[in-house]
Amino acid sequence: MMSEKPIKPRKDAIQERSKFTVESIYEAAVQVFTENGYTASTTDLIAERAGVSIGTLYQYFPNKKAILVGIWNRGMEDADRGRDLFVNRFKREGGFGPTWIESIVKGMLEIHKRAVRPQLFFEEVPQPDFIKERLLEKESVNIRMFRNLLEHRGTNLRPQRPDLAARMMYEILERLIHRYLTHFHDELSEEEFVREATDVISRYLFADEKA
Repeated sequence: MMSEKPIKPRKDAIQERSKFTVESIYEAAVQVFTENGYTASTTDLIAERAGVSIGTLYQYFPNKKAILVGIWNRGMEDADRGRDLFVNRFKREGGFGPTWIESIVKGMLEIHKRAVRPQLFFEEVPQPDFIKERLLEKESVNIRMFRNLLEHRGTNLRPQRPDLAARMMYEILERLIHRYLTHFHDELSEEEFVREATDVISRYLFADEKA
């Protein structure tokens, strides 16, 4: 039985020059994957776009799937940082002002902007198990965050169960934002999308009052 080809980067980029090289490869790969699709893309095309030799590329990545995994990991790290910044700002500013749901929608939209594109590439290739596990972990963390926010808000919620409301709120926003960024971003401005998504969540959470 043949062993599976490695799909993780060969080594971490520690020195500034190495970090710059890796970032150049990532950015080039995003462009090449977007233009050609993952399947038709090659490491030669990526190296050429990045302005590095194929040998340099292989110092860091054994194959194009490892590059894709690196892009995905980078997006998830950005998403985690964005979520933490959002929660801290939410707590610092007292949270539940008149536009708190709008703030949540905006925060999730910003988080997804960096994370959604690598997920598109993975539609062409099977997802590694560790990525599936990471996505489930992210989902659990986000739903728990929503539940904490709703329990803190407390009064006047239409749903009787904060845990169920948090799950529904997450699933609705996750689907809406993903579809917006991947299918109809050109048809609707971000301001319009945020307004409409905020209205959807507000109507679900609150029966007869403004959020």
